[in-house]
This record gives sequence, structure tokens and C-alpha cells, in this order.
Amino acid sequence: MTNTISLVFSSVVLLSLCPVTAARPQSSNVATEVAMLTPLEAEASDWFGGDLAIDGDTLVVGAVGDDAFQGAAYVFVDDGAGWTEQAKLAPVNTPYAYFGGQLALDADTIAVGAPNTGANGTAFVFTRDGDTWTQQAALTDETAGSYGGSVALSGDTLLVSSLFPPRVHVYIRNDSVWVLQHEITLAEGATQISPAVALDGNTALIGTQVWNGPPLAWPSGSVLVYERTGASWDPAGVLESGSSLDGFGHPLVVDGDTAVVGAMGDDSTTMFGGAAYVFRRTDSSWALEARLTSPAPQFAEYFGSGVDIDGDTLIVGARGSQAACAPDVSCSAGGGYLYERSGSSWSLTDTLVSLAPESFLLGSTVGLDADRVLLGSHMIDAGGKNNSGAVHAYQISNALVAAQHDVSLSAGGTLEHELAAGSTLAEHIYMMLGTASGTSPGTPLGSFVLPLNIDGYFLASMSSPIWTGGAGFLSGSGTAQAQLGVPAGSDPSLAGLTLHHAFAVLDPITLAPEFASNPVALALQP
Repeated sequence: MTNTISLVFSSVVLLSLCPVTAARPQSSNVATEVAMLTPLEAEASDWFGGDLAIDGDTLVVGAVGDDAFQGAAYVFVDDGAGWTEQAKLAPVNTPYAYFGGQLALDADTIAVGAPNTGANGTAFVFTRDGDTWTQQAALTDETAGSYGGSVALSGDTLLVSSLFPPRVHVYIRNDSVWVLQHEITLAEGATQISPAVALDGNTALIGTQVWNGPPLAWPSGSVLVYERTGASWDPAGVLESGSSLDGFGHPLVVDGDTAVVGAMGDDSTTMFGGAAYVFRRTDSSWALEARLTSPAPQFAEYFGSGVDIDGDTLIVGARGSQAACAPDVSCSAGGGYLYERSGSSWSLTDTLVSLAPESFLLGSTVGLDADRVLLGSHMIDAGGKNNSGAVHAYQISNALVAAQHDVSLSAGGTLEHELAAGSTLAEHIYMMLGTASGTSPGTPLGSFVLPLNIDGYFLASMSSPIWTGGAGFLSGSGTAQAQLGVPAGSDPSLAGLTLHHAFAVLDPITLAPEFASNPVALALQP
């Protein structure tokens, strides 16, 4: 089988040297589920995971149904050994406050929306000192209704939205006091749903939606962009999907010059299949960079139910995904899709599902920071408790990991390599390849770039007996193991040379290249 696969790869590589389309690097990011988080005081109907926010090693999760819908927010920290609960935040004697329905987190500050608190609604602010969280502020507006319907936080700036009337308050923190800096009032009838807000530095997004279609139709929406200059916030553009009745406008997120907006009611691929729109700012103008939909659209998948971005990595929730369902069985297990950007091109790198058999509506909310991904599943019956909810934690890692990065030519050795291409490439053809001449510019492989330069070692690696498990079919989870054997007493003149290895994946039916992993280095020592 290995010889056959080698011939296949040889043919594919040779054909790829004259690509018909511009090659692009394929991301090597894959995500592995590491934990399912539930609160220590979990009860039925908590709806834990209805909203969440992550910053670094800190996570806050809303449980709006806690204590008869008074609500709560739970803080977790990841100490490197796993996530542990640090605190429970909750109001006092405020039934049906819906505390925790909207959350924002930045470093040691958490903002919590509680739109049903009292007659007007409240946005609470908490700060951390060591491991202790204390309330810093309770902000309200006596002229508003559903105040705290959405919150966003960036440094010492806080956005709080209300629905009656539709407006957004901008607060700034001076020492420990929050002061109203600006009020953004939306036009009458601009939105019939509490405005969604997102914030990064001096850029604010305000999502608006109106019900202007037939019964049971999704609302139409747009996103207003505001920029701060000094203490003034001014309109700086409008983001639109170009469609209507698609739910565009919520959820939304902004990170630097990139904004992502979900439209989970979009039906361009299938009814309620959903979509996510990526916009990018150049100078002061925003333009659509990508429109993403499910790679295998399903009825009521609701792709775009959650969105979050960190740099060039994006997670999109799809709460109705059936990717984890048994064959020929319809379910709403839910899931998420991980993307990575190269230039202006977005590539799907992994499909996230849950290992929990009771998974339900996973991806209703999402969070992403560096190599941590969180997917909320607020109606899962965790621990046998009806609708108690859970948050599934994932870790992003490279597709190819080597156990060591140097080897003695005189002593030789066997070097272990772990391959993980993601569940979307389960049972596809893979092959390990190598180069002695570096990783740039790499080798075109269909529409991807394999980060290995072609040389004599590259060609020899296609049929070299030094690999055990160097070619074959990925497992049902998209993984494999390969061992590189370096014979003892190898040519000492090779000392000082650095080899690089990577693996490529082909579709088992069409033989189309589908993945190119990250390279790993191997230094040859005397």
C-alpha cells in the first residue's frame, strides 16, 4: 500500500508544479476537546453557557436561569493543568434579573448585563484582586428599558445598550469610577431587538435588527460602525450582508481591523443554513473580505450562531450542526468550525464537535483566545440535570508534532511523530515528506502550499524505508503516527544539516490535495 501511495503522491506533486490557481498556505491548526465545564452548583434549567467571554487564561460563563432566572456568572481560570472554577458572581434578591445573559471580559474586569433588574435594567462591573472578585459598579439609566441588553468592554471603556429607547452608552473608567462619556442614540425604528455591541479600542460595532418579513421569518439587520476621536464617537460606516431576513447583526465581534458578523438565518445554501461575514478595514473604509458558510450545509444548521476572532484565527458556531450525529439520524448536537486566514483567504482547518453523547445546541455561543476555544451548550442535560448547560473547552495545536528535534548520527534513533489533521479529514490518504533545503517558498500542492522545498531528499522521502507509518490512511478521528528511523553510524558529514518534515493529505476518491501540515525541524548532530 505504501508504494501505491508513494506513486500517487509523486504524480500529484508533479502535476501541482504547474498549478492552475494561485497556491495558498493551508493552516495546520486543529482543535482537541480537553474538558466539559459545568459549575459546582449546577442545577436544572440553569442554562449555563448561554453567553461566555474569554481573555487569556480567564473565562466567564453566564447561567441566566440560575436561582429562578435571577441569573449568575461563573469565573473559571486555566492554570495550565486545566480549567477550575474561581468565583460565582450573582446579584442579591433580584428575581428574574436575567443576570449573565450578556457578558464582557477584559483582563481583571467583567461586565455583566442584567436587563430585567428593577424597572430599567442594570450593567454590573466586577474587578479581580488576586483571586477575589468584587463589584465595582452597578450602572443603570432611569429613562431606559432593558438596560444591559448587551455589553462590551475594552480596557477602561464599556458599552451598554438599551432597547427602550434604542441607544448605547459609552462609559470610561477613571480610577475605579465609571463615568458616562458619550451617548449614541439610534434612529426611531432602527432596531426592534436590543442592540448588540462589540468594542476594540476606539472602534465600536452596534448591531441592529428589524422584523420586516412574514411570520416566523428572521429579522433583517445591519451593523453601525463608530470611531472615537478624543471624547467624541462618530459614525464610520455601515456593514451589511446584502440580503434581508437572514438575522444579520448578531452575534458580532471586532478585533483590530477585522469585524465578523453572524447571519444564522441565511438560507442561500439551505433553509436556515446560516452564514458568517468577515469585514476588513483598510485606512478608514470597511469592505467584505469573506462570506463563510458550512462546508456541508444542513437544514437549520444555524451556522453563525456564535463568532469570535483572535488575529487570523476564527471560530464560528453552528448550533444546529449534525456533524456529530449518527449516520442517517437527524439531531441538533451542534458544533463549531475553525478557520485561519492567510492574506485575505480564509481556510477551514477543523470541525469541532463534542465527545459528550448528550451534546445539544453546541456552538450557540463561542469564545477564542490564542490556543483556547470554548463552545457553549446551554441546553445540554449535563449530569442528568435538564437544561443545566455546559461549556466545552478545546485546545488548538499544530497538526504535526515531533517528540524531539535533533538526533545523533553516530547513535541513531527512532523519532516519533504525531499527526492530527482534524476530524474533517478522517480516513483520507496521508504521506510524510521531507526536505534538506528549507521550507520557503515551499511546493505548490493543488491550491495549497506544502512548506517543503523539492530536492533530492524530498523525492527520496516518497519511497524511503526510513519511515514506519509514513503513509497510509488517517484514522476515524483524522490522526496517525509515524516513526522516522535514523540508523546508527550514519554519514558523519551530514552533521550540521537541518531537515524539515511535513505531511500532506489527499482526498481518497478524487486524489485532490486537501491539507498541508506545519513543518517540523530535525537537526542532525554528530
